[in-house]
Amino acid sequence: MNATGYTPEESIAAIATALSPAALGIIRVSGKNAIELVSQIFSRPQTLKTTPGNTVVYGWIQDSTNNFYKIDEVLVSVFRGPKSFTGEDMAEISCHGGIAVVTEIFKLLLKIGFRQANPGEFTFRAFINGKADLTKAEAVQEIVSAKTSDSRGHATDRLAGNLYREIDDIKHLLVTTLAAIEAEIEYPEDEETIADAFD
Repeated sequence: MNATGYTPEESIAAIATALSPAALGIIRVSGKNAIELVSQIFSRPQTLKTTPGNTVVYGWIQDSTNNFYKIDEVLVSVFRGPKSFTGEDMAEISCHGGIAVVTEIFKLLLKIGFRQANPGEFTFRAFINGKADLTKAEAVQEIVSAKTSDSRGHATDRLAGNLYREIDDIKHLLVTTLAAIEAEIEYPEDEETIADAFD
């Protein structure tokens, strides 16, 4: 584990939907061995292990520690790093949304080697792995907690990178200005003026 508390070898899991009766429940996993670990409890392990990213695989989650007892019929969405939200291998297990089903699958994931993700850890991993800048990482949290359409709209703009681009433009202007000022101080005899640097 490094100073940030992030261990890239550690695979994490979290329930991504509300834990209440619903048509669907989603459990998200990420990490170096995430897909390999999920394949241990999936009815089609070889298919899951070899499927390319951005693919959905149908099958069953089954308890490999209990005679392969079938828990639920699922769809597993596979995302291969670095082309995933976190920049790591990821999967999202879409199951029926009953509380017992979702919690049983989640407990099974923890049993086979996943660690329960800390709040915001998926976004943190995206930031650490260069998949999201700080403004985008903050925007994800703002979208999740938005209570009005306006606040959601502002957060969506930030997620789309609008604030980052504005900051980057200002940074570029400041660097250019500083370079021109330093050139004027260092080489006052040159004919180019500060104003010429911005033409």
